Amino acid sequence: MAQKIRENLSINVIMAASLFLAACAVLYIVEYVMYGWAVGAMFVYASIYPPLIMILYFAFGKRRPVREETSQQRKETKAAIAYIVLASYAAFTYYYVLTSRHVRLGSLQMLGIVTAIVIVAIMHKLRRKEADIKFKANAVSIIYLAILLATVIFLLITDSYTITGARRVLEDNGYNNTSFVSHHPAETEDIPVNAGRLGAYSFQSDTGSETIYVDVAAGEIIPANSD
Repeated sequence: MAQKIRENLSINVIMAASLFLAACAVLYIVEYVMYGWAVGAMFVYASIYPPLIMILYFAFGKRRPVREETSQQRKETKAAIAYIVLASYAAFTYYYVLTSRHVRLGSLQMLGIVTAIVIVAIMHKLRRKEADIKFKANAVSIIYLAILLATVIFLLITDSYTITGARRVLEDNGYNNTSFVSHHPAETEDIPVNAGRLGAYSFQSDTGSETIYVDVAAGEIIPANSD
């Protein structure tokens, strides 16, 4: 029993858990602290899905004896369909992200995740055997490493404004002591129609009598209730 626990708590599993926790911490800071829900980071999905999958696996994933082994032809057919679906989804993801006018962090992270899954699928295909716990841990590490890498790339290349950057824009235009209120998606009706694709931040003036909007993508002050 003790030997089995030691095997499960191998360096591969520890690394996967560390990358999972690091990714959740980074995504929380980026999504809620820096951008206030504006760039669509995948914090909720990245933090909830792995524990949920683990719970479901231990609850329902125990193998039961089967009467007949699945034929090799059926396995190969299922694998071929899975690879075709994965390749199609990857192609769609690449096209969507690369043709977007303003890249959202969530889109870039999805591109990284799809790329990581493709790599994991190729690795599994080359191994030609069932995935053990070390391989599964390495797969988790690759996926979360891709999420972290996509986040770093986004922070390096994006021209979108953080909450702090938007507040500096307001200060440069004479609005001092403003407080951040919320982020408004571009499709909502409570902000000016000329807000960019990433929507706008709203700030309250120090007197509380005026709400000022700043375009997330362009970093420009938007007049309230304009047509």
